[in-house]
Amino acid sequence: MGRDVKIGLVCGLVLLTLLIGYVAMIGGGSKKPEGEEPGDGGGLPPAPVGLDQLTVPYIAALLGILRRNYRFTICDLPSTLWSGSLYVLSRCQEVLVVSNLFELTTIRDTNSLLRIIVDGGYVSESNVRLVVNRSSPKDRFTVTDLEEATGMSVRFTLRNDTETVIAAANRGEPFILDQSRAPISQDIAGIADLITESAEEAAEERAA
Repeated sequence: MGRDVKIGLVCGLVLLTLLIGYVAMIGGGSKKPEGEEPGDGGGLPPAPVGLDQLTVPYIAALLGILRRNYRFTICDLPSTLWSGSLYVLSRCQEVLVVSNLFELTTIRDTNSLLRIIVDGGYVSESNVRLVVNRSSPKDRFTVTDLEEATGMSVRFTLRNDTETVIAAANRGEPFILDQSRAPISQDIAGIADLITESAEEAAEERAA
């Protein structure tokens, strides 16, 4: 897999939640006055749209567009579960569940989430990868604690590098581009390797 493809994947080819939110806003989610074009709010900000208006058929159509135009589609889903997010999860080849080791409530909520999506049949456990974010020697809990709480092995650990991350955010430049040797960049690259390798294996299975 080429370096450019991996960097593109790491930087996020598509964030589905952003696209859903944008399309929902420009669509308005409500009936437009006659003669008014979609997205033309008459100079007014677009009206908020509830999650109940982001229906499964609507999201399925968006996913279809993305799959036809991109090799990889990255879905950055909120922690709130509703029919739309559960549908997206059911269509994913790889599901990265991100947790941390400094909040007991997060560990508990991670286990609850896994029980819903795995035991509920939305995602196969073999497709789930447990990721520890912002790992630090000062964490109150250990990887073993998280694994025992969830019954799953931690696949990846992202080191806590607040300085690099915040500096990149302030510059508006992904840190993996200009600080590719930083430990956090290497951690992210490892996740990209997993996703690209999984995609290649799936393509080989379909071709067989």
